[in-house]
Amino acid sequence: LLQAPGSSWWRENGSDAVGVGDGAERPMVLWLHLEALLREPGREAARLAAFLGLDASDGRLIDGVVSDATFGALREAELQALGGWREDFA
Repeated sequence: LLQAPGSSWWRENGSDAVGVGDGAERPMVLWLHLEALLREPGREAARLAAFLGLDASDGRLIDGVVSDATFGALREAELQALGGWREDFA
């Protein structure tokens, strides 16, 4: 279990736990903060895409992620999925 940056555990072990300084080409952990996701979802989704090595240069990927991750969109997907098992077993 990784602890938050700034904790005593992090100061002693954090850099090793995330692959910093071990020859890794890129970090193995990306810290996402709820406040930043809520404040600037597009920017944070772009950071996540870059971390995962995805090409999001045209903006469609980021726009799709942001629009599909709203409460309304997720609620609609959940409601559609609730009855789906009936069709699968009919």
